[in-house]
Amino acid sequence: MIFCNGVILSLSLLKNKQGDASDVNMYCCITLSPVILFESVLLCLYDEYLTSDSLQFGFKKNSSCIYALFTVNESVRYFTKRESNVYCTFLDASKAFDKVLHNGILKKLLDREAPVTFAWLLQYWYGNLQCRVKWNSALGESFAVLCGVRQGGVLSPVLFAIYVNDLIPELKRSGYGIHVGSLFIGCVLYADDIVLLSASCYSLQNLVNICQVYGEKWDIKFNPLKSQTVTFGGHNPSHCQITLNGNQIPWVNKVKYLGVHFYCNTGITELSDVCRKFYGQINSILSVLGRCSNEMTAVHLIKTYCLPTLMYGCEVWSRTVVYIQ
Repeated sequence: MIFCNGVILSLSLLKNKQGDASDVNMYCCITLSPVILFESVLLCLYDEYLTSDSLQFGFKKNSSCIYALFTVNESVRYFTKRESNVYCTFLDASKAFDKVLHNGILKKLLDREAPVTFAWLLQYWYGNLQCRVKWNSALGESFAVLCGVRQGGVLSPVLFAIYVNDLIPELKRSGYGIHVGSLFIGCVLYADDIVLLSASCYSLQNLVNICQVYGEKWDIKFNPLKSQTVTFGGHNPSHCQITLNGNQIPWVNKVKYLGVHFYCNTGITELSDVCRKFYGQINSILSVLGRCSNEMTAVHLIKTYCLPTLMYGCEVWSRTVVYIQ
């Protein structure tokens, strides 16, 4: 039964350091559990049943967020070079990992003809999950976890990818969304980060509607206030509104996707924030080392800790980028 127990750490994982620390929604909770090795073994044993669509780039072998960024960027560039607009909606799923239905995961695995023993194991495991919250040195009372997959678990993101995977074929079959040749690129997923791409507002609205229906069926709540819509290749239309659950999704002039900023209309990659963060990290290192420090040590630290920050997402840089003024 110890495998079913976990400790949720939340105090050090504030989503926004300038946010309200008394608001429970400001915390990204990670669960510590003794099953990391056990989950890794399960992942190796049943890997063939835990695959996902090629348009799902999250937490897969030989894949990363760079692949998702590159797919979105090149798809947009393909159309804008041909003087066609691309309308994109970036959907935000509220507490997606925490709301996964345990029976839903089991059904999707059995539909894939996964071994019954694997399903039984997960049924027993998730059916007896217990957690306690640790706040500083205080440890709360144990409580039952009735839904969701543990954030921080090795198997959790893979199970979530399976949970949302059936959405991709539904979007493909709809006939909406952009295509490059015969290849459908109407959606790009990185775990719960969903991007919908269309050549018209009408088509985009239909893609959003499909996601809404899928979310209602599987208890995935998409937040229209945190979701964003943007136009690449032209200005945001004033006459068109994309709605989700009866609420308008706001049009924005700049969107942040997987840590990279893109401008509306041009699609130019914006590096101002990245440069500021890069220089801030360098100044922090130099302030600690002091002026009399070994130069090679400083170079090594900057190369190890600062350069990856600057070069992240460089695969999607366009010829023209916006730097800090």
